[in-house]
Amino acid sequence: MSTSVSVENVTFRYRTGRPLFEGLSLSLEGGEGKIITVMGPSGSGKSTMIRLLAGIEKPLHGKITMRPADSRPTYFPQEAVVFEHLSRQVNARYFSLLRSTRRKFEEEVFRLNAERLRMSAVIATPAPTAEMSGGERQRLALLRALSIRPGLLLLDEPCNALDPSVKHEFMALLRELTDEYQLLVVYVTHHFDEAEVVADEMIYLSASQPTRVSHQTIRHFVAAPPAVEAAATLFGPYLNQLRCRVAGGQVTLESEEVVASVSNLSEGPYIATFIPSAIRFSARGAAVHVCGTSARFLFLRLNDARVRVTLAASDAAAGTNISLEGEAHFFNEDGTFAKQVVLNPL
Repeated sequence: MSTSVSVENVTFRYRTGRPLFEGLSLSLEGGEGKIITVMGPSGSGKSTMIRLLAGIEKPLHGKITMRPADSRPTYFPQEAVVFEHLSRQVNARYFSLLRSTRRKFEEEVFRLNAERLRMSAVIATPAPTAEMSGGERQRLALLRALSIRPGLLLLDEPCNALDPSVKHEFMALLRELTDEYQLLVVYVTHHFDEAEVVADEMIYLSASQPTRVSHQTIRHFVAAPPAVEAAATLFGPYLNQLRCRVAGGQVTLESEEVVASVSNLSEGPYIATFIPSAIRFSARGAAVHVCGTSARFLFLRLNDARVRVTLAASDAAAGTNISLEGEAHFFNEDGTFAKQVVLNPL
């Protein structure tokens, strides 16, 4: 039977703070193995959500219910819990020693996954546990968790301290094991590239509104980020944002300079977001000047509005104006999503 979690009308705040969640309701369904990432800016409550699902924090109002009723979540904090005073073997088999979990420990599952995770030799060595690398610690924690066949696996930024190659390997293993054991995984991350690689769905938490929580498939988030702040979180610090107006099929800045043409978008004021590759130097468009450079980007300042945009350095050419070309997301003045459109260059 697959695991499901129901979050019903939950309100939570720390003793001296504003509510992080207010009337939060979510339905998390495992099915045939599912990874749900949790993203949002700092302070939006990502780690708190995981701790609520784990039962470490208790809601002020509302309730969280797991099904089947005897399911136990397994929680990964940001740094894998490894007891350095114990041997590697004891660390790996720790759930077989605890009274509350020993009956759930499955020797065959443990043995098979020790091989799959390349941990058999690592945990058999008498070397001190303290000498294990970050990747080995994460794989040990995953092996320990899988040994009791958890229905719900909760991971709070498990790849933060890992090198890129080790991170990629860990995520690939997580995806494979999630599908095989039909796990429900809730995975907090700051990095959209991680979510895009392994996740089926995403929960996005707003930092400004405790009631604004979006839960959609990854594909839907890419096509329609729920808010400007979500687009900035998902697509990184080089995402460009411009306040503009659409009228007569043209995208016009506050300075009245036209930067693109567009169809199928209602007239009115918008915030447009787009990646650096959507910018083109041209004889027409918005006047700019270069205010900084890096190995990969030019940093441009629009003459009219103190707006800074970034342009991939490889696209640089002679010229003092820019126009826009390609996909962009348009948001209403209040920051909510309006439409994904294609910009046509001048």
